[in-house]
Amino acid sequence: MILLRALAFLFLLFFQLQIARALVAHAGAAMSVESRGLASRVMFGVNSHFGLPLVEISRGPQGDELKGGSLKRLGEALAVELGFPVEFLLLPKIRVADSLVAGRVDIVCHVVPLWLGSISDDVEWSSEVLYQSTNILAYLQGTPVKSLKEIRGRSVAALYGFIYQNYDDLFASKELLREDGPSTESNIQKLLKDRVPFVLLSNIEFDFYKKKYSDLQSFDPGWDQVQARCAVSKKSKIKAIDLDKALKSLKKKEFFGKSFFETH
Repeated sequence: MILLRALAFLFLLFFQLQIARALVAHAGAAMSVESRGLASRVMFGVNSHFGLPLVEISRGPQGDELKGGSLKRLGEALAVELGFPVEFLLLPKIRVADSLVAGRVDIVCHVVPLWLGSISDDVEWSSEVLYQSTNILAYLQGTPVKSLKEIRGRSVAALYGFIYQNYDDLFASKELLREDGPSTESNIQKLLKDRVPFVLLSNIEFDFYKKKYSDLQSFDPGWDQVQARCAVSKKSKIKAIDLDKALKSLKKKEFFGKSFFETH
């Protein structure tokens, strides 16, 4: 009888130990999932002032929605490389920097340290350059522009809050008169309606609009080049080294080839 009681006690003790182990394992798994919460998806910030082919935005009474564009495809491709689903957040230019610093977004691409000003050191940067673009002046057909002296004192449509490196000196000295607009598309429409004689935009955007409006011409002074990179929030679980690995993988796959800037 004593032996049976002892065996029953040992069996009960063994059973309780198994339950305890299971509970600990479950709690550990739950904590592991929770600790990965910030990296359970990639929050990809997109500058809402950009136009096609970089960004395609549907604007309506319910708000703006990212529909397509090269940066949307880049965000989706990076998410696959990093192993997390992606969510997009449209940001006006003046909200890009503080959204990165605050950790509201993990990654913003097609950006350079100069554009973030004094807080550029408060984020991490990809060492990989995505591609190079040049800011140029677009105008409608007429006498070809061969030098900036020919257009001194003329108005130029630019993007609100944007830093244009060498052009900013010309704006400050009033050699060119800056007229800010909310988006590249709105500035192009102002040009087509003869409300401004020139629009400042990237060669990437110009190539897209040239296909739509064959009368567009361009003048490139040749000194306002942008080496586009990606910025990563220091509060993100994703680190710049991980982003660089993902970008290198995409480059090996020729993701940034000629088709990258084609609209779909």
